[in-house]
Amino acid sequence: GQEMRQALGTAVFFGMLGVTFFGLLFTPVFYVVCRWISERLPGGKRRAPDLAPVPEHPQPLQPAE
Repeated sequence: GQEMRQALGTAVFFGMLGVTFFGLLFTPVFYVVCRWISERLPGGKRRAPDLAPVPEHPQPLQPAE
């Protein structure tokens, strides 16, 4: 009985440690890969077109003639 409980406890402990490590490592990687694939599929998310840059100091208005 004791040997079986110790072996099972060791397996559970290291299993939980491994799952936690792989979850912390692979979850962000899997998310980034899924986003990358979804953007390249037809009908995927489209980026907004680049707009003309806004000048920091706009030109003063000219009086109407």
